[in-house]
Amino acid sequence: MMSLVPPVGWADVARRADLDVVRAATKQDIDAYRAATKQDIQAVRVDLEHLEHQMNSRMETLESRLTTRIAEAQKQILLAMMGTMLATVIAVSGIAFAAAGLT
Repeated sequence: MMSLVPPVGWADVARRADLDVVRAATKQDIDAYRAATKQDIQAVRVDLEHLEHQMNSRMETLESRLTTRIAEAQKQILLAMMGTMLATVIAVSGIAFAAAGLT
């Protein structure tokens, strides 16, 4: 049976105390990574909230600008239509008066 064991000394064999030290160090490392990860996630949340506020502000500005431009365009279209209608009424009236005068 001893022939199956690799030829190493007792210094290469881990003791329970050695495993406890490694376990404690690993737990400390994991706890430190957990805390750092929580901090990183919180920082990302803060950044996302800041970006959300920026985007909302930009969208409100864009909405206001678009509303203003649409209102201006509607006013121009309305004025153009009124001018066209007035010209049409004048032209039809002129034709009606001319026709009335010819008869």
